[in-house]
Amino acid sequence: MWRYSAEAYPHIFLLLFTVSAALALAVGLQENAPAGLPRHRLRAFSVAGILTALAALFYQTGVFFAVAALWLILARRQASRSSRASAALAFLLPCFALALLYLWVITSQERGIGGILHYQYGPSGWMGYGKIMPANLLKAPVGAANLFVGEVFAREHLSALPKVKGILISHSGIPALPHDGAPPSLAALLPLYLLLGASLLALVRLIFLVFFNWRRMGEQFPLGRALAMVWLIPYAAFPIWWFPENRQYWLGALPPLCLLFSLAAKACPHPGSPAKRPGGLRLLALSAGLLALTNLFGSIGPDRRPESNPLLQRTYALADIIGPRDLVITMSAGELKHLSCYLEYYLRCRTVDLLALFFSPKGEAAGRERILQEISLASSEGGRIYLISEAMTSPLIYRQIAKYKSVSPEQVEKVLQGFLSPLNPTLVVSFSGKPLLHRLEPASAPSSIVTPTPRRASSSP
Repeated sequence: MWRYSAEAYPHIFLLLFTVSAALALAVGLQENAPAGLPRHRLRAFSVAGILTALAALFYQTGVFFAVAALWLILARRQASRSSRASAALAFLLPCFALALLYLWVITSQERGIGGILHYQYGPSGWMGYGKIMPANLLKAPVGAANLFVGEVFAREHLSALPKVKGILISHSGIPALPHDGAPPSLAALLPLYLLLGASLLALVRLIFLVFFNWRRMGEQFPLGRALAMVWLIPYAAFPIWWFPENRQYWLGALPPLCLLFSLAAKACPHPGSPAKRPGGLRLLALSAGLLALTNLFGSIGPDRRPESNPLLQRTYALADIIGPRDLVITMSAGELKHLSCYLEYYLRCRTVDLLALFFSPKGEAAGRERILQEISLASSEGGRIYLISEAMTSPLIYRQIAKYKSVSPEQVEKVLQGFLSPLNPTLVVSFSGKPLLHRLEPASAPSSIVTPTPRRASSSP
């Protein structure tokens, strides 16, 4: 969750607003007084609606929580029909208000409603995903395992277990980029493997705890169990249908899972009771602590070190060349599709995406004009123009865009080469024996090719 939230995707905002909306919804769903719906509960439903709309604004799957919340509101048998209608209206009005505001914003942009619908539901939106296949059920555990193992753990620390690493890497889209530094030995990785094994065992115990205490949870926390289930079902069904082996789509299922684990731990009998079982709260605390340590030492810590982060290595390799006024033309596809996030954060430079040539709602000409405007602006301010070389040399990029656009890779290559060739790209940086950075300067003489040494983690870019 940390990696996708901090460096690529806005999942952290989805989780923040859905969890906050769930808390507000739980306040509103408390037992109603016979006279009607108290004002503070009506306000709670309105707040839940606002937070749900904000969750959907940051990530589309926030709509799933709106459906689950509305079902809970309308399914309350103890409330009168008028109370349920008032609660549903209080929840939906903020959602519709923010939705209309969002529609007004996008219609004022060049994409427009037609462009949004084409992007979401056309070939570029579906991208070949969203298939009902039995194999998806078999791939789902891979995505869930990657969610808990972490990208860096799978990429760096499973080198001593090549078969396990091959399964996680090949089915999850983790970039297997070359980088400097020898892989650690099995003896050096043994403590991390033991920590991961203990974390997964504690997690399995929590899952069994939910099954063993399911009835007790319904008796003691009926609202909490219902909320957790209607919240979990869509956020687990969606990744199974859409892209089951990719961990990022499973992130929305984490909050309801944590809620289920917490309710099961709370409902678990105390060790001193006749039904002698391990203390649920102690097991919950142990699981959280083990998973936190696994992520800290297995993923978060190593990901901040260039020797174990290929994208960070490439960013530091460019730190002495790219300045804040420079413009870097990137490509949000291929193995380096997240490199622009690193460049903008660490080097404070500007970037523009070549995908504008293919996904501009007004066509290739509009995308070309947009990129040229960025180039002209950077040049007028004294900045230099660079290109991430993968956009010119990667067959993977050609295949990915061809799949999204339902064209041939040769057509994609022709468009890219037709745009970049007049800009006279000159190779200036190589990394691990491959081109990394080109300078776009039609009137300049070819520069010498350099292969810089990545900086240490303590160095500032």
